[in-house]
Amino acid sequence: MNIFDVFKPGEIDELPDDPREAFVEFVRRCQAKLEEMVSAAVERDSDNGWRTADEYRHDFMSMVIAAGKRFDIADFKSRIVPERQNWGYSQYEEFTAELNHYLTQVVLDNSVRGKRESVELSPKSKDRIRQHIHALKNLLDQAELDPDKKASMLTKLERFEQELDKKRMPLAAVGLLAITLLSAPGGIWQSADIANKLIHDVFDEVHQAQVIADERRLAAPSQEPAQLSPPRPTFEGPPPRSKRSSAPAFETGGIDDDIPF
Repeated sequence: MNIFDVFKPGEIDELPDDPREAFVEFVRRCQAKLEEMVSAAVERDSDNGWRTADEYRHDFMSMVIAAGKRFDIADFKSRIVPERQNWGYSQYEEFTAELNHYLTQVVLDNSVRGKRESVELSPKSKDRIRQHIHALKNLLDQAELDPDKKASMLTKLERFEQELDKKRMPLAAVGLLAITLLSAPGGIWQSADIANKLIHDVFDEVHQAQVIADERRLAAPSQEPAQLSPPRPTFEGPPPRSKRSSAPAFETGGIDDDIPF
C-alpha cells in the first residue's frame, strides 16, 4: 500500500489548505483504502492473508507519520517508522488508538470553529436568497459575455446555492460570491441597478442572520478553545517527590533531628 493506491493524480491538490484539516482528510482516505485492501487480502488467502494485511497496516503507519511530518502535526512529526522486522500488530493497535484520540479532538475543534465562521439561515431567508440567485442567473444568461466566462460565473452561483442546502452557511462562501460578482466586467449586466440590488439583498439576508447569531454568542459565557492534548500526559524532569521526607538518617531532615543528644 502506498500513496498512489489512495490518491489519483491531482487529488492531493484538493486537500484542505488548513494543515490539520488536510491531515484529517488524508488519514480518512488512507483508512478507507486500508480497510478495502485488508479485506481483499484476507478474502484472497484466508490462511496467510493476515501477513499481507499486516504489511498494509505497517504501510499505513508509515504514510500517516510521513503526512504528520509534512503537515507539521506535533503529535506525529517526531515519530519514527518502526522497522518492519520488529513490528507487530500490537504496535498498530497502539498507534491507531493514539491517532483516533488526536483525530477526535481535531474534528470537534473544527466543528466549533466552523460554527464561528458560519451562520444559520432561516428557511424564509434561504428561499429569498434562492430567488435572488435565480434572478442573477437570468441576468447572466441575457448578458453579452464570453461563453467560458459566463459558464464560470454560473458555476460559482450554483456552488453558492448548494451551500444553502447546508444547515449553516459558511461566511467564506458569501465573501467569495461578492468577489466573483463585484469583479465581473462592467458590461456584464443588462441593468446594473437591478444586479446591484439583487447582490445587496443576498448580503443583507446573511448580515441580518449574522447579527442575530452574534447577539446570541455575546449573551453566552465566553470560553477559550481547548488546546489539543496528547493521549498520555508527559512529564519533564524527575517525578514529584512525596511530602514525606526520604532523606537518610544521617542527613539534615533525617531521623537524627529527632534524637535528643
